[in-house]
Amino acid sequence: MILKEGKLSQERVQQIMDLLMQFSEYEDFQIEVQFLYKLWLDRTMRFSDVETNKSSLDDTEMEIAFFKNHLDEVYQDISYFQLKEID
Repeated sequence: MILKEGKLSQERVQQIMDLLMQFSEYEDFQIEVQFLYKLWLDRTMRFSDVETNKSSLDDTEMEIAFFKNHLDEVYQDISYFQLKEID
């Protein structure tokens, strides 16, 4: 897959930064942002040694498996929150 470049307006970048600051105290948010950060590093950078890259790829596979489970839990949380009776 080829990564496509896009452009965000300065206003949109500021909105994203504001949201990052707003939710930064939540542990799950920190886990999710760190995961996405690592994925972007894995997609855009590599070591000069193939064996190191293979090891890194194995780590990435395990992290993705963990995150799939995490996303199942997130979906359950969202479902509970969205379907809960409003007081």
